[in-house]
Amino acid sequence: MRYEKALQSLQHRCFFWPEFALYHLLAPLDFKEVLANLRATPWTIYAPALLATLLGYAALIGYDWSALRYIGKRLPLPVVALGGFPGYAFGNTIGLSVLSGGAVRYRIYSALGLDA
Repeated sequence: MRYEKALQSLQHRCFFWPEFALYHLLAPLDFKEVLANLRATPWTIYAPALLATLLGYAALIGYDWSALRYIGKRLPLPVVALGGFPGYAFGNTIGLSVLSGGAVRYRIYSALGLDA
C-alpha cells in the first residue's frame, strides 16, 4: 500500500506539475502570431539550420560508431544510427543522458547480442 501511494505521488509530480508549468508559460503566446512569423521566415534561414542539425546528429552517431569499433564490435551503420540517434535525442532532451540515452542504446544494442 505504501509503495502504491509513493508511486502515485511520483507520477503526480512527474506529470502534473510540468504540464501545469508549461500551460502557464505558453499562456501569453498567440499561436496565430507564432505561425505567421514561422511562415514569414524565408527558407534560406531554415535550410542551414536543418543542415547543421543533421550534421550534428551525424557527428553524434559517429561517436557511437567509433566507440563500437574501439571495443571491436562492428555493426552496420543503419543499426548504429538506430542506437545512436534516439540515444542522443532522448539523452539531450530528458537529461541524465547516462540513464536515459544509455537505456535506449542498451535496449537496441542488447537485442543484437551486445552486452554491458
